[in-house]
Amino acid sequence: MDALFHIVIAYVGGIILLKNLNVDFNLWVVFMLSVISLIVTDIDHFIDTGIPIFHNIFLLIIFPTIILLYLHSREKYNYFNYTLTLIVMFIGHLLTDMVEGMYGIPLFYPVSNRLYMIPEWLEIYLPLNHASWIVSRLGIALFLYFTLILSIPIIFKFFSSDFSKGT
Repeated sequence: MDALFHIVIAYVGGIILLKNLNVDFNLWVVFMLSVISLIVTDIDHFIDTGIPIFHNIFLLIIFPTIILLYLHSREKYNYFNYTLTLIVMFIGHLLTDMVEGMYGIPLFYPVSNRLYMIPEWLEIYLPLNHASWIVSRLGIALFLYFTLILSIPIIFKFFSSDFSKGT
Protein backbone atom coordinates (compact mmCIF):
# COMPACT_ATOMS: atom_id res chain seq x y z
CA MET A 1 0.00 0.00 0.00
CA ASP A 2 1.23 3.49 -0.65
CA ALA A 3 2.14 5.98 2.08
CA LEU A 4 -0.75 8.38 1.44
CA PHE A 5 -3.28 5.54 1.75
CA HIS A 6 -1.79 4.47 5.09
CA ILE A 7 -1.85 8.04 6.44
CA VAL A 8 -5.45 8.72 5.33
CA ILE A 9 -6.81 5.42 6.67
CA ALA A 10 -4.96 5.88 9.98
CA TYR A 11 -6.14 9.50 10.32
CA VAL A 12 -9.80 8.72 9.56
CA GLY A 13 -9.71 5.65 11.80
CA GLY A 14 -8.12 7.65 14.63
CA ILE A 15 -10.76 10.37 14.46
CA ILE A 16 -13.60 7.83 14.40
CA LEU A 17 -12.11 5.94 17.35
CA LEU A 18 -11.55 9.02 19.53
CA LYS A 19 -14.98 10.48 18.70
CA ASN A 20 -16.65 7.19 19.62
CA LEU A 21 -14.69 7.08 22.88
CA ASN A 22 -16.19 10.52 23.66
CA VAL A 23 -12.85 12.05 24.55
CA ASP A 24 -11.39 15.43 23.71
CA PHE A 25 -8.61 15.24 21.16
CA ASN A 26 -6.52 17.42 18.90
CA LEU A 27 -6.78 16.80 15.14
CA TRP A 28 -3.11 17.72 14.67
CA VAL A 29 -2.08 15.11 17.22
CA VAL A 30 -4.17 12.50 15.40
CA PHE A 31 -2.54 13.52 12.11
CA MET A 32 0.93 13.26 13.66
CA LEU A 33 0.04 9.82 15.07
CA SER A 34 -0.98 8.69 11.57
CA VAL A 35 2.37 9.88 10.19
CA ILE A 36 4.22 8.20 13.08
CA SER A 37 2.34 4.94 12.43
CA LEU A 38 3.53 5.06 8.82
CA ILE A 39 7.16 5.91 9.65
CA VAL A 40 7.55 3.33 12.43
CA THR A 41 5.94 0.52 10.45
CA ASP A 42 7.66 1.27 7.15
CA ILE A 43 11.13 2.15 8.43
CA ASP A 44 12.30 -1.25 7.21
CA HIS A 45 11.67 -0.01 3.65
CA PHE A 46 14.47 2.51 4.16
CA ILE A 47 16.82 0.07 5.90
CA ASP A 48 17.65 -2.87 3.67
CA THR A 49 16.63 -5.73 5.96
CA GLY A 50 15.47 -8.12 3.25
CA ILE A 51 12.28 -8.80 5.21
CA PRO A 52 9.83 -6.23 6.62
CA ILE A 53 10.85 -6.84 10.24
CA PHE A 54 8.87 -3.89 11.61
CA HIS A 55 5.61 -5.39 10.28
CA ASN A 56 4.98 -7.68 13.27
CA ILE A 57 2.63 -7.86 16.22
CA PHE A 58 5.39 -7.85 18.83
CA LEU A 59 6.76 -4.45 17.89
CA LEU A 60 3.51 -2.83 16.79
CA ILE A 61 0.91 -4.29 19.14
CA ILE A 62 2.36 -6.06 22.18
CA PHE A 63 5.03 -3.47 23.12
CA PRO A 64 2.63 -0.50 22.77
CA THR A 65 0.00 -2.43 24.76
CA ILE A 66 2.44 -2.69 27.66
CA ILE A 67 2.84 1.10 27.47
CA LEU A 68 -0.95 1.40 27.29
CA LEU A 69 -1.42 -0.63 30.48
CA TYR A 70 1.23 1.43 32.24
CA LEU A 71 -0.50 4.69 31.25
CA HIS A 72 -3.82 3.36 32.48
CA SER A 73 -2.31 2.33 35.81
CA ARG A 74 -0.93 5.88 36.22
CA GLU A 75 -4.29 7.40 35.20
CA LYS A 76 -2.74 9.22 32.25
CA TYR A 77 -5.98 8.93 30.28
CA ASN A 78 -5.17 11.45 27.55
CA TYR A 79 -1.91 9.65 26.72
CA PHE A 80 -3.76 6.35 27.08
CA ASN A 81 -6.32 7.37 24.45
CA TYR A 82 -3.64 8.53 22.01
CA THR A 83 -1.57 5.36 22.58
CA LEU A 84 -4.66 3.22 21.98
CA THR A 85 -5.27 5.18 18.77
CA LEU A 86 -1.68 4.57 17.65
CA ILE A 87 -2.03 0.82 18.29
CA VAL A 88 -5.21 0.73 16.21
CA MET A 89 -3.40 2.64 13.45
CA PHE A 90 -0.61 0.06 13.54
CA ILE A 91 -3.17 -2.75 13.22
CA GLY A 92 -4.75 -1.00 10.24
CA HIS A 93 -1.34 -0.68 8.63
CA LEU A 94 -0.65 -4.39 9.10
CA LEU A 95 -4.07 -5.38 7.73
CA THR A 96 -3.77 -3.25 4.62
CA ASP A 97 -0.22 -4.46 3.98
CA MET A 98 -1.56 -8.01 4.04
CA VAL A 99 -3.50 -7.20 0.85
CA GLU A 100 -0.83 -6.04 -1.57
CA GLY A 101 2.50 -7.48 -2.49
CA MET A 102 3.86 -10.79 -3.60
CA TYR A 103 4.88 -12.31 -0.31
CA GLY A 104 3.03 -10.90 2.69
CA ILE A 105 4.27 -9.69 6.06
CA PRO A 106 6.03 -11.54 8.90
CA LEU A 107 3.36 -11.06 11.59
CA PHE A 108 5.18 -13.12 14.22
CA TYR A 109 8.78 -12.04 13.53
CA PRO A 110 11.25 -12.75 15.26
CA VAL A 111 9.55 -15.97 16.44
CA SER A 112 8.72 -16.95 12.86
CA ASN A 113 9.74 -15.69 9.42
CA ARG A 114 6.53 -17.02 7.84
CA LEU A 115 4.78 -14.40 5.71
CA TYR A 116 1.03 -13.80 5.96
CA MET A 117 -1.47 -12.30 3.53
CA ILE A 118 -5.24 -12.14 3.30
CA PRO A 119 -5.85 -15.03 0.87
CA GLU A 120 -7.15 -14.36 -2.62
CA TRP A 121 -9.75 -17.13 -2.31
CA LEU A 122 -11.73 -14.84 0.02
CA GLU A 123 -12.41 -12.46 -2.86
CA ILE A 124 -15.84 -12.65 -4.47
CA TYR A 125 -16.14 -11.63 -8.12
CA LEU A 126 -19.13 -10.63 -10.19
CA PRO A 127 -20.39 -13.77 -11.96
CA LEU A 128 -20.00 -12.56 -15.55
CA ASN A 129 -17.04 -10.25 -15.20
CA HIS A 130 -14.05 -11.68 -13.37
CA ALA A 131 -12.33 -8.29 -13.33
CA SER A 132 -14.82 -6.74 -10.88
CA TRP A 133 -15.13 -7.65 -7.21
CA ILE A 134 -18.11 -7.84 -4.95
CA VAL A 135 -15.65 -8.37 -2.07
CA SER A 136 -11.91 -7.75 -2.41
CA ARG A 137 -9.06 -8.42 -0.01
CA LEU A 138 -8.72 -4.67 0.54
CA GLY A 139 -12.42 -4.53 1.37
CA ILE A 140 -11.93 -7.35 3.87
CA ALA A 141 -8.95 -5.56 5.46
CA LEU A 142 -10.89 -2.30 5.75
CA PHE A 143 -13.91 -4.13 7.15
CA LEU A 144 -11.75 -5.73 9.86
CA TYR A 145 -10.04 -2.41 10.63
CA PHE A 146 -13.24 -0.40 11.01
CA THR A 147 -14.98 -3.22 12.89
CA LEU A 148 -12.12 -3.06 15.40
CA ILE A 149 -12.41 0.74 15.61
CA LEU A 150 -16.16 0.65 16.19
CA SER A 151 -16.04 -2.24 18.67
CA ILE A 152 -13.40 -0.75 21.02
CA PRO A 153 -15.73 1.93 22.48
CA ILE A 154 -18.45 -0.68 22.99
CA ILE A 155 -16.03 -2.96 24.83
CA PHE A 156 -14.72 -0.07 26.96
CA LYS A 157 -18.23 1.09 27.87
CA PHE A 158 -19.07 -2.46 28.90
CA PHE A 159 -16.05 -2.86 31.19
CA SER A 160 -15.39 0.61 32.53
CA SER A 161 -16.12 4.31 32.27
CA ASP A 162 -12.53 5.26 33.24
CA PHE A 163 -11.39 5.56 29.65
CA SER A 164 -13.53 8.61 28.90
CA LYS A 165 -11.64 10.83 31.36
CA GLY A 166 -9.20 12.05 28.68
CA THR A 167 -8.90 15.75 28.00
